[in-house]
Amino acid sequence: MPQSAKVTSIEALDNFKASLIVYLEKSAGLLDEIGEDVVRTRVWLQTDRQMHWRNQVRQRSRELAAAEQELLTARLSGMPEAVKARRMTVDKAKLALQQAVDGLNRVKRWIRQYETQVESHAKVVNQLRHARTYDRIKAVGFLERAAATLADYAGLSPPVPANTGAPAPADGAPAEPPAVAQPPSLDPKRPPPDRPESHADFRERAGPDGRAPTPQCAVSTRSQKEAPGPRRPIDGGTA
Repeated sequence: MPQSAKVTSIEALDNFKASLIVYLEKSAGLLDEIGEDVVRTRVWLQTDRQMHWRNQVRQRSRELAAAEQELLTARLSGMPEAVKARRMTVDKAKLALQQAVDGLNRVKRWIRQYETQVESHAKVVNQLRHARTYDRIKAVGFLERAAATLADYAGLSPPVPANTGAPAPADGAPAEPPAVAQPPSLDPKRPPPDRPESHADFRERAGPDGRAPTPQCAVSTRSQKEAPGPRRPIDGGTA
């Protein structure tokens, strides 16, 4: 015989479905932000950073050329202090130009490696976003069908046993024994068997003469015993 399921709360499925939808919406926003950051970073490297370091290289190259021209002028003037100061300026311009060149080379290297180092991982994020969208539809549909099925199951009445028409006892409650039919009382004035007969009940049944009434079954039996039978004929006579 199949056992019945114990349905405690269908609202728990509805609450879980609502929480799942909220979680999927938040995760979708995060995944979209990751994809946008990947694209935005690539554009930033190709346009802003590359253009910035190229401009820095041009500007610092001009500054270095100007510093070298001033150093040459100081040498021609024969002023040792001026030559020393102009030489320090040239060294600083060369260091600044080298930093700009290194920055430009670093940006170009990042642009070349961006597809393998970053966008390969971004593809996994895109796959996760598509899978989340597909699984969300399946999960929400499954929870809705499960809640509807349990609601229909909980609305069915419990089966009644075929041998008796009495309802089945609750879980853990002892079954009541079947009622035994009591024989009807012979005397309508006699009190029920669950209450002892008092003197007042006895006088009421006895009547004005004070005799206790005799049950009909006893009277009928006594009458049958005392009824005269057919007279025997006397010798020589007739009945």
